[in-house]
Amino acid sequence: MCKIERDLIAERTKAGLEFSRARGRKGGRSKKNQKDRERELKLYDTEQYYVNGIAEMTGASTATIFRE
Repeated sequence: MCKIERDLIAERTKAGLEFSRARGRKGGRSKKNQKDRERELKLYDTEQYYVNGIAEMTGASTATIFRE
């Protein structure tokens, strides 16, 4: 791919993002529900469940539970 094509693609991408922002779109992944996060933390704090078990019950990944 030559530089001109790359520049055109970048220009169109930036224009599309600006257009979306002007219409009120944010982009990116949405945040997880606060109640779900609190439930995961309560389960983790009870020390009755392993992180894998909490992940299966709540649908969150183990990395998310450790990060919270």
